[in-house]
Amino acid sequence: MRFTILDFLMLIVAIAAIIAWRMDKSRFEHVIANYGEYEPASTWDEVSGGDIADVVSIGDVSFVYCYSDIAPNDSVETELKDLGLPSDAEQNGRPNDALFSLINELLVVEHSLSLETVTADAYGNSEFWKITWSLFPAEGGFSGVPYQFIAYVRPDGSAVQPRVYLRDYFGSFYDEQHDRLYSVMSVDKLKPETDVTIDEKKLIEVSTEHLLESLRQLNVKTKFRFDGVNRRTFSPALSRSSDQPQPNLEIWAVDFVDSAIPKGVNNDNSATRITIWTTSDLTTSTLSVGDWKLDE
Repeated sequence: MRFTILDFLMLIVAIAAIIAWRMDKSRFEHVIANYGEYEPASTWDEVSGGDIADVVSIGDVSFVYCYSDIAPNDSVETELKDLGLPSDAEQNGRPNDALFSLINELLVVEHSLSLETVTADAYGNSEFWKITWSLFPAEGGFSGVPYQFIAYVRPDGSAVQPRVYLRDYFGSFYDEQHDRLYSVMSVDKLKPETDVTIDEKKLIEVSTEHLLESLRQLNVKTKFRFDGVNRRTFSPALSRSSDQPQPNLEIWAVDFVDSAIPKGVNNDNSATRITIWTTSDLTTSTLSVGDWKLDE
């Protein structure tokens, strides 16, 4: 085959395009790698509503404590002397098996609790204990700022069950829209798992339509593309609407990624993605910008 000057020039152009693509790919991967995903600290200020006492977010799950759950009968006055011993509160407030199993799943490896503080707190006429632990890998070898977990214990020694929410967010920093886009669903809305095979095509279609319509209503300009779907299960003990044994709860996480990110880029940063939580009956998560609200 004869190699002409034109062939040589086309080869040079092709090599330059490959180099430019690799530089662009590296640039995006550098941005993605340096964009923070999760904050170990509590994020109570992202949830709107006056009833919020605390929020702890780990991975894509938020544990929410409300004053109405901590002090359901605020007309009965309690004092500090009614609270009992801090050591008893620390033991009573430890996460139950379902909660701690979920925490370890979110943190990938098994963790242990390290007590930070046990403090008396009050709301209206009610006094109660607030317990804070740091979470450290059970096998050790950790450096950095640990995640924390918080519990509340009533004067009678009973631990307050947190409200559990699936909570994903997208940080739309590309188009200078700095307010986060949230996608939230209460575990209370999840359906028990069944043997019925779900129509995945329909699931993706409904989730996509919901995302597009929500972006339009919220005036979010970022474009997304479908990136994958996976089924997740949760213990029924995490739901406040479950008062008897039942199968695990199931949900489909339908993931979309910012379409500005090239498809060839290694993108594991969840801050560049948004998950639409979708149940087997095609109920979808609520999207909002800036903050999110608890279910009424």
